[in-house]
Amino acid sequence: MLGVVGLFLTGLLVGGLDCVDRREDGLWFLAQGGAGPLAFLADAANAYLLKSGRVGELLPMTLPNGNMVQVSSLKSVGVANDVGILFTAMAGLMNVVALLDALRGPRGPRP
Repeated sequence: MLGVVGLFLTGLLVGGLDCVDRREDGLWFLAQGGAGPLAFLADAANAYLLKSGRVGELLPMTLPNGNMVQVSSLKSVGVANDVGILFTAMAGLMNVVALLDALRGPRGPRP
């Protein structure tokens, strides 16, 4: 448990709350969701605090296709965001592997 929670919280510390985002990073969130309620809580906090503008300032940004969107001034970018996404996804996958190992049961007869 400490390994999964520690890795997930380290990912949030490195990448910020924005590295867990169900809408923008859907495939990564599938892996992050394996961490359980932590991932869903971080995604809800991201949507409630950063995406809504309650914390930080919403800044206009033009996408390459010409659409205008508003992003938080606290949005993580670059390598820090990538490492945070990777750490939180690895925590989720590590939790799934631990769950599958526990469901398998004992491996052989005990002496």
